[in-house]
Amino acid sequence: MFSLLGRCIAFVLIIFTNTLLWAGSVTLSSSQIPPYLYQHKDTGVKGGISGILNCMFSNIDYEYRVVFKPQKRGQMEVLKGLSQGAVLESKEVASALNTFLSAPLVLQKWYLYYPADAPSTSLHPKNNIAIMRGSGAKIWLNLFKNNHENIRDSNIWQSLFRDLNLIEINSPKQILLMLKNKRVSGAIIDEKVFTSVLDDEDIARTSFQRRFIKYTPLGVLFNQKFLNDNPVFLDEFNQQIPLCTIKPTTLSHSEKNQVQGFAKKVYKNILAELIQDPITLEHILPSKDMAEIMVLDRQWRKEVESKKYRLIAEVINRPLSKRLTYLKNRDSKFITEILLMDHQGILIATSDITTDYWQGDEEKFQKTFPSKELFVSDLQYDNSTQTFQVQVSFPIISEVSRNVTGVLTIGLDIEHILIHH
Repeated sequence: MFSLLGRCIAFVLIIFTNTLLWAGSVTLSSSQIPPYLYQHKDTGVKGGISGILNCMFSNIDYEYRVVFKPQKRGQMEVLKGLSQGAVLESKEVASALNTFLSAPLVLQKWYLYYPADAPSTSLHPKNNIAIMRGSGAKIWLNLFKNNHENIRDSNIWQSLFRDLNLIEINSPKQILLMLKNKRVSGAIIDEKVFTSVLDDEDIARTSFQRRFIKYTPLGVLFNQKFLNDNPVFLDEFNQQIPLCTIKPTTLSHSEKNQVQGFAKKVYKNILAELIQDPITLEHILPSKDMAEIMVLDRQWRKEVESKKYRLIAEVINRPLSKRLTYLKNRDSKFITEILLMDHQGILIATSDITTDYWQGDEEKFQKTFPSKELFVSDLQYDNSTQTFQVQVSFPIISEVSRNVTGVLTIGLDIEHILIHH
């Protein structure tokens, strides 16, 4: 009798406890992935993601805890409702599990690493390639084996990966050991994760060659029932990401050189076709006072929302805009947009509809005008198209007055640039 009563009380307590947990507390599983998230023996949960999570959950008034376990087990526990979320998961995993992923918290950069003494052509069919177990790399790579047509640059990767043996490994340290001992020919792994384990093991980074594969945005994988029970949670969570992820994603020195080299070629082609007269920009539109510019900027943004174009149509239908659109479409694999601004930052011509008419308060203009310096932006992620862009801005300099008369900004698809150049 007492035993039965005890079981009933225990059952009620379990239900009550779970209700409390789901009402205001979230359990997140994660594998240990330095430098992003890991358990420090003295100070607890550490890593770059830890501070972001602290900020976000504090802002939405939720308690949370991180429980470390193998990545695949964490994913299964989310599906079963044993935890509310799993941290550092990719869109490939979310799609395969048919569940929900937050907006990106961090951007990984996947490379194929192989020993420095191996020739770059050493990857042959049936070679073993190490990948992190549960990382989403296997899902992505298997699409090539199935001739998936919707994968970007599939013609490049199919020839390289289609017949390789994928070996799933539990930790970055194990991947490094297998590379050192020549048990695998290469490894696909995030740059920060691999360099972190190299530094921990005191191994020179020059011990390995690498080839860029792709950018991979990672977020939090959430349990569907948890989101159904808390319908505003995901929106509130996503809204905190730009507030709590302060540090932008910057390009490395070598990446900037690649981007600048390509952008300079595009810039010269545009100038050759568009700006035969070096002072053309000075006479396209008369100067406006700021009050008038702000009125036009508000009108532009209202038209973007309503999709009823008057001012936008006037700008987008200019011969100069049509020429920019032609030049963008000619290299659409690499170029995402081309914008031309005058000396006030007013949009004179554009290949695509922008969010603003006045660009004068943005970095691409302020860092270029009147400094006469080329400016390369930080990496920008477009969640709607799931593409990564950088903007390269050039000053337009009058050969007569030697003054900066405008700014030309070229948006580039960074993944295509790094893969093809």
